[in-house]
Amino acid sequence: MNNILSLLRGIQVKSTSIEIISEPQQFYETLCKLSEESTKRISLSTLYLGTGDLEKELINKISTNEGYKNGSLKVNFLCDYLRGSRGSTINSITMLKDLYNKGNLYLYHTPELRGLTKKILPERVNEIIGLQHMKFYVFDDDVIISGANLSNDYFTTRQDRYIYIKNCPQLAEYFNDLLLAIGTCSFKIDGYGDVKLDDNCLVHPFEGNINDFRNMVISRVLSLKSKHEIIEKFNDKEDMTIIFPLLNMGCYNICEENDFLNSLFSSLSLNDNLTIASGYFNLTENYFNTISKNKNSNINIITASPRANGFYGGKGLSSNIPSLYVQVSKDLYNKNHDNIKLYEYYKDKWTFHGKGIWYESLENPSHILTVVGSSNYGERSSRRDLEAQLVIVTNDEVLKNRLIVEKNNLINNCHLVNMNTFLDPEHIVPLWVKYSTKLLRHFF
Repeated sequence: MNNILSLLRGIQVKSTSIEIISEPQQFYETLCKLSEESTKRISLSTLYLGTGDLEKELINKISTNEGYKNGSLKVNFLCDYLRGSRGSTINSITMLKDLYNKGNLYLYHTPELRGLTKKILPERVNEIIGLQHMKFYVFDDDVIISGANLSNDYFTTRQDRYIYIKNCPQLAEYFNDLLLAIGTCSFKIDGYGDVKLDDNCLVHPFEGNINDFRNMVISRVLSLKSKHEIIEKFNDKEDMTIIFPLLNMGCYNICEENDFLNSLFSSLSLNDNLTIASGYFNLTENYFNTISKNKNSNINIITASPRANGFYGGKGLSSNIPSLYVQVSKDLYNKNHDNIKLYEYYKDKWTFHGKGIWYESLENPSHILTVVGSSNYGERSSRRDLEAQLVIVTNDEVLKNRLIVEKNNLINNCHLVNMNTFLDPEHIVPLWVKYSTKLLRHFF
């Protein structure tokens, strides 16, 4: 395991500072509690903020915080411009109105959507070009890293992962600075609710020179990495847990996650245990080929059943998106070896948005590694979106067992895919989807 971690910069933390949140409601309650109690800073990065009552209450917890009212609590918020401005009367921007006066409220716009493409692509469709997809939530010196957005479904019946790291100022500072690095290259909501380019954004994201914009973002993001140390070697010291932040921002050629996962998947040895979860299972071509050729490791794949896919029941082209993911799963199944098991998550009236990796090496049986964050390990995560992950490695028995329980709880809500699964009516893929999957998969 040391070889695949040797070049990563990490932070050593106490294992007891890490809490695994298991349910959406607990995630929401924790967000509300921390929003009330924080005294120094709140920095929230999400794809979008929903427009329901739960979201209103969450923002109310922040706006009525005494520290926010007297100016001692700094509030930073980052979401995606395209997703956050969707909807003419109510959207993420309008939901933030109680924070206009004192919050730093940013909307990131991909530089890839510009010119004629920006003019002709309609709302929703334009989001396939690239999004701000990072989901991390900082409260003072605490951090929640997740794949969940700040929206009603993610607080109620959409299963995701949520790792809560307490009292880790170095990690909290890193994510706070990361939000500001992207935020100052974005649009900002002013005190009147108008959206304008941030004063520190020196190049317009879709009207300015694209290379100049990229260079500005790259310089601000890469400056954050020097704050962490390279952990040269793991030892068997008790209660040793190390966190390695990873970023993937393909349009800026920042590919830390890609490099790490390619190394991890290609280094799998005999009888290693690997589990990959993704609600939108669409591995990059490199990941897919490496895993499908593996005959020696024990590999579990957890993905959403068609009914548990967030696009199930959608209208228009969106209604076919679950079929696209079924086709990708079928392609893997058809190349399958006995060592690879494919699971589909199903829980009545729930959707599955969980994502992550659990890895146990036969060479290092005292350790477990998990990856948690916003990425689905697919083509768009690799090439188009902004993604933030944590690699967590521990030899602490209590934390190891909790991570294994977390993984098993997901599998317990799954059924094992077999040949008959693809004969089920909901798994029948339209011919046009089947033959266009290779092209379409680069956008999902």
